[in-house]
Amino acid sequence: AHEQVRTGETPLAAQAGEWLERAADAAEARFAYGEAAAHLATALERVDAMGATPASDRSARTGMLCIRLGEMLVLAHGYSRPEVGEAYTRALAIFEHADAPLGMFTAEMGLAVVDLTRARYEAIGDQGALLKNGVGCRV
Repeated sequence: AHEQVRTGETPLAAQAGEWLERAADAAEARFAYGEAAAHLATALERVDAMGATPASDRSARTGMLCIRLGEMLVLAHGYSRPEVGEAYTRALAIFEHADAPLGMFTAEMGLAVVDLTRARYEAIGDQGALLKNGVGCRV
């Protein structure tokens, strides 16, 4: 996969993104989350470089790669890494443009946790105000 990504000139270069996703799956199965994140970041670069794929297919794939990248970065480094917020922000923009509610929800949840762990309560709206003021849920 890496050789195909590096050259980018062979017919197999289009498949390199899929191979990188498989490499990320294998790394995740070994709990090598940093390695999985690196593979997913490279796969994102590959998808971005592809011009022949229909825009909607590329957008959906890019959005899912961003979500997975965010998840792997969280597992490898925690929510404090700026790349985590960037991955979820990019995914949200893609899913909003595609009007994909499930993708939007997943990206919003990732961003909400990023904001919560960074104590940016204003960014998560009414729930953030409750947390900032120390108001808990009453049953």
